[in-house]
Amino acid sequence: MKIVLIGPPGAGKGTVSSYLKEKYNVFHLSPGDLLRQEISSGTILGQAVKKYLDSGELIPGHFVASAVRMVIKDKDNYIIDGFPRSMEQVKDSIDLYFDHVIFMEVNEDCAIQRLSGRRVDPITGKSYHITNLPAPEEVKPRLIHREDDKPEHIKNRFQVYMKQTMPVIKHYEKVGLLRSVNAEASLEKIYEQLDNIITSGE
Repeated sequence: MKIVLIGPPGAGKGTVSSYLKEKYNVFHLSPGDLLRQEISSGTILGQAVKKYLDSGELIPGHFVASAVRMVIKDKDNYIIDGFPRSMEQVKDSIDLYFDHVIFMEVNEDCAIQRLSGRRVDPITGKSYHITNLPAPEEVKPRLIHREDDKPEHIKNRFQVYMKQTMPVIKHYEKVGLLRSVNAEASLEKIYEQLDNIITSGE
């Protein structure tokens, strides 16, 4: 199983990845987390990426593709969460094989509702939601509301993502790899859609 999950902020890619990882016993890779680890470890790749982040520039697609390739080259089963997100990254990962590219469809209003209510535990990294997934009382005092989870920032992130990634969606649709999931549905319905895609092999 070699699956890519793409979708805008608020689509639930992290939640879905956790479900698939546990149910199907597959390796999960989040390129964003991977690059942060590279930076923390001070690797050559991490140092190069940090220079772009420090200067406020976008990280070149080939850096992301190189990091992904390095991790999954010996893996037979994997889920990649949020990659590729630009045609540059598609071209830089042309040698990687995917069974399915699953597009998590969600509208802007739903994304804003989900993300603006998200709160993160800075110690464990676990995410909660003020209405959908309240945190335990003992955890609540230390939760943070990330700056990029505020409505005005979410709107911009959503629009930038869709503009950047729509060519990717159209590309994978054209080559017959794209599968769409209604990510505005309940978790049970989302999981059902994913299981159908995986078990049907279509």
